[in-house]
Amino acid sequence: AFFYALKSSSSSNPEASIIYDLLDDMEGEDFTDFLAYALETIRKQMGKSWELQFGDSGKAFCSRSQLIESSCAAEYIWIPVNISTELIYQLFYSDRIKSSEYVEELSRNVNEVTVDVETSLLWQDESEGTTQSVDLFMFLQMVMKTYRSHRKKQNTLIRLMFDTASKGVLTDFYNAPESINTQCNQEGMISLPQLFQIVQTLWPSTTLQETAQIYRDAYDVLYPPSQWNRPAPGGIDFKGFLVAAERHHLFSRMPAVSVSQSK
Repeated sequence: AFFYALKSSSSSNPEASIIYDLLDDMEGEDFTDFLAYALETIRKQMGKSWELQFGDSGKAFCSRSQLIESSCAAEYIWIPVNISTELIYQLFYSDRIKSSEYVEELSRNVNEVTVDVETSLLWQDESEGTTQSVDLFMFLQMVMKTYRSHRKKQNTLIRLMFDTASKGVLTDFYNAPESINTQCNQEGMISLPQLFQIVQTLWPSTTLQETAQIYRDAYDVLYPPSQWNRPAPGGIDFKGFLVAAERHHLFSRMPAVSVSQSK
């Protein structure tokens, strides 16, 4: 009853929408990881104002149950507009992403839903007055919508890279012999060196050792023990990579390269 009540309210209530997404499980662990990262970034940026408004329930977020519990316990939590702008930069902008597309779009959306909030609710020692602010859960809803869009673009880009590499167009980083590439590049499959090149393009901090672990997990998805009586595949495919990437929380690592044009 709780789940379906949240589902019916999720389209009009930002708080219900966030909690429903956490319970639904359709978004995966990366969604939860990035939401926790966003909340922790907000908490640190707001400082005493966060503690004043959120109380003891907003100290830290380490699990899905803590996220849901804190979300249910909170009333209205306000983020001043100047802080929300800084948060958007921290969440979606980096030297690697030269385009400010996400920042500009989110900033516009935030400005459209701001309200005047008494400063005494934001900072205990402030004199009388108002500050333009945005509701925490409305802000989070917009942030996670942007995250979904970012991930969708990443998936499109990675699929294109897989298709390109499997056709032998994407060169291995160590210039492996053509015979090795031909063996791996069958039926949309790629080799470990090619995967490393793709991962390095999107997440430059990923090491070769971690890439090898991702490759191994993706290979296990494609070639489980139940299939060992059949010929082994020569590489990994896109679907197997997505499963392995979810296990290693690749898509919750921000910032990553954007598919939008640099400005």
